[in-house]
Amino acid sequence: TNVALPDMAGELNATPDNISWVLTSYLIGSAILMPLTGYITDRVGQKRLLLVSIAGFVVTSALCGMATSLSEIVLFRFMQGLFGASLVPLSQSIMLQLFPGEQRGKAMAIWAMGVMVAPVMGPTLGGWLTEYYSWRWNFYINLPVGILAFLMAFSHVPDSEVKARRMDWLGFGSLALGIAAAQLVLDRGNQDDWFSSATLTAAAIIAVLSFLFFIVYTVTGKHHPLFDLRIFKDINFLVACLIMTAIGIGFFGGMVLQSLYMQDFLGFPTLLAGLYMAPRGVASFFVMMFVGKFSNRIQPRYFVLSGTCLAIAGNYLMTRFPQAFNPHNLILPVILQGMGMGLIFVPITTLAFTTLPKTIAAEAAGIYSLIRAMSQAVGIAILSTYLSRSTR
Repeated sequence: TNVALPDMAGELNATPDNISWVLTSYLIGSAILMPLTGYITDRVGQKRLLLVSIAGFVVTSALCGMATSLSEIVLFRFMQGLFGASLVPLSQSIMLQLFPGEQRGKAMAIWAMGVMVAPVMGPTLGGWLTEYYSWRWNFYINLPVGILAFLMAFSHVPDSEVKARRMDWLGFGSLALGIAAAQLVLDRGNQDDWFSSATLTAAAIIAVLSFLFFIVYTVTGKHHPLFDLRIFKDINFLVACLIMTAIGIGFFGGMVLQSLYMQDFLGFPTLLAGLYMAPRGVASFFVMMFVGKFSNRIQPRYFVLSGTCLAIAGNYLMTRFPQAFNPHNLILPVILQGMGMGLIFVPITTLAFTTLPKTIAAEAAGIYSLIRAMSQAVGIAILSTYLSRSTR
């Protein structure tokens, strides 16, 4: 959707500043509902939640494609975020439950191919659709894929046992308010000059107070909490979350800078910029196949160490571009970064759930996905601000 924003702004009579709400509204909707994945799974069963999420995502995608004004598409994108929130953590939870410990590495490698490769290949496909068809096809393309996913899930995904759980409305309200306010600050901070804006200052204060209240209330309250924060006592889960936070801040923020560099500085058209980013996704795809095949023979830490070194090498090469720049200089660093992410992502995701009980897999997956999403937002905000303030 990123690459289609200029075309959307032109057709919907929106300013470049306002059209970014198309991204912000989805992120806020998704972040609010993501931590509830475990609770809703317990209440309605994983199969029903998955089917409702897919169906809702498909319908709201169609509505986004048919939108005729900025207010309509922002509303439909928010709804799309609500329905899409559970898709990644729930699919991850189902995979973890279906496969025994010795097969989890291979299963998670196949699952991670979709999670990692799709966002990397997205700008290439989005640029092609926008250039040759219309920005609306960035949403319509979800329909055939979503319908196929719905039919396959209906036929093959097993259901889980429904459990009686009471809703912690106060806990949910404080967490949702904190997440929404924090996401608003991170997404709009660079455009509105951070705390020069009274709105963002108020949102930041609300976010901090909401998160503090949620933690204190969850730890000390005599009630049924939204989720058990003691999950972070599991050292594997805690370390995986910390590493994923570092990756989200450092890696995904850099991806945004690379896209801006090619389009704004080098003057590449959208489609060509997307094509130069594509080797990262291809490299990740093949490396994940390798990780899945040898996950039972090689310790995860060796994959993570190798991946970290490759990602560092790729990032370092990005700092050494000469003045007489050749676009082909991009390819090697992008491939190294893709290989690094492929080696890191699968073992870390597998490690996070190795010692957790299967009964809390959906809950843990929701928290893990939320941490990954928020860290990406932090990384993009930091590097976008650095770029704007150091530009000559």
